[in-house]
This record gives sequence, C-alpha cells and structure tokens, in this order.
Amino acid sequence: MNILYIEDNQELAQALKLKLQARYNVSLAASITQAHQLMQQKQFNLLIVDHFLPDGTGLELTKSLRAINIQTPIIFLTVADTKKHIVQALVNGADDYLTKPFDFQELAARIIALLRRNSDYEGRFLTLAKFKLDLETQKLTYNDKLIRFPRQEHLLMQYFLFNPHKLISRQEIYERVWGKTDYCESNTVDVHVKRLRQRLRKYFDQDVIKTVYAQGYRFKPPVKPPAPQRSK
Repeated sequence: MNILYIEDNQELAQALKLKLQARYNVSLAASITQAHQLMQQKQFNLLIVDHFLPDGTGLELTKSLRAINIQTPIIFLTVADTKKHIVQALVNGADDYLTKPFDFQELAARIIALLRRNSDYEGRFLTLAKFKLDLETQKLTYNDKLIRFPRQEHLLMQYFLFNPHKLISRQEIYERVWGKTDYCESNTVDVHVKRLRQRLRKYFDQDVIKTVYAQGYRFKPPVKPPAPQRSK
C-alpha cells in the first residue's frame, strides 16, 4: 500500500513516516507541486494532506484532483480546526479530517477504514501462514496464540509479513524498519534478523527467513505447519 503525505513541516513528516513505514510505503511531498510530480510517477492508495502548504492549500489540491476524477482517498491532517475548514474539505472531496495534535492510533484506524473501501485491501487483519497481524492494535498471533517480540524485531516481522517471498536488501530493511537513511554496511540488520530467526524456530521446523548471499533476505513461510514430533 502506497501513501503520500503532503506536509511542509519536515520534522513532523519524517516522524509520521517512521511510524507508518513498517506497514506502508510512505512518500513525502512538501508542496502541491511536488505532490503532483510524485502522483505522475507513482500510484497511491491514500493521500494525507495538510491544509496550509507553501504553494496553496490542501483544499485546492483536493478540488483539483476530484475535478479530474481522481478518487484516491484523502485524509486532512492539519491545525485548521474550525467548522468552516472541516465542512469545506469534506464537501469538496476529502474523505476524513483529523486535527493536530492527533493521536497516532486514531490516525492509523482511520487509514485502515479508508483503505478497507478499496477492493484490494483485506481489512483490519493481515494473515499469512497462520500468522495474523492486527493492524489497529499491532498484536501478532500465530495459530491464535499471542506472540511477543522486542519492539525492533516486531517491526522487522511486520515488514516481512507485508513482503512475503520478496528479496529485500539490508539497506531497504534498515531504511524501512529503522527509519534511517544512513546505512553503512553495519551488522545491525543481520543481528536482528538472527534473533528473529531464533524466535521463529519455535513455530517452524525450518528457517523461514532465507539469506540470499550478498543481496539480502527473503521471508518464505511454509504452506504447511511442521509435523508434530513423535515422543521418544
């Protein structure tokens, strides 16, 4: 799922991207012009829009998109909290409206609700090989039993669940899960993948995270659970 966040406050934009990117591919635009450029290059499933932007308003952007029949869901995330601002946005094509300061869990729930309207989105839960991730509460279960991982391994597991069978480089994992762009061939990713592998051996009789030499990792959960071991 691709999300475009249009916000000229780069500190806020980066902070929200960090929180969202374990679940979604998040792009940032600091202006309406930049947003249009990105939308010409890539298809987005959701837009998160600030009202006040350097080259116009979120309302103007919304009206222009709806005028050419672009129906991508739009959430306003802004300090503009008057009834006039809210009504104008909703009447002119916005799907939801949340004022700053905001609660991240509420925003996450609203994102899920809007994405659920798309036929390609399966709703609140992501399921794969008896794993189930609750996208609202972040709880992860296997065979309906709650699994608890340390925070960074939990985020890493989320990213693998969203990208099964995909070859993922160490740099991509570092940028998406750690939210940083200063990857310098450190062993941070390898260490956490090793720890996660060890925890997952409790559920599978084989390694489900495959190392691809000199390229990265691939998450390949088996279709069938391991056969029960016979008592000796």
